[in-house]
Amino acid sequence: MSATEPPLTPASVRAAAALAGLPLSVDRADAITNVLNEWLPGSHALNARMRAAELDEVMPVTPFAAPQTNQAEPADD
Repeated sequence: MSATEPPLTPASVRAAAALAGLPLSVDRADAITNVLNEWLPGSHALNARMRAAELDEVMPVTPFAAPQTNQAEPADD
């Protein structure tokens, strides 16, 4: 995170989880907060790097595709 952004708190992590219908215990919220506060600065740096103009033509190595939906379901035996 940048110097202007406050780090995540267990309360903010629990609030976000509750909005998603995923209530967390205090212990789990503490653990997740620690992981996110370590992970997010690198994530923000990578995001900023990937927005650089010289990378406008770069495409992902791994394509993402929707699963085929027209396949028949296997029969139950």
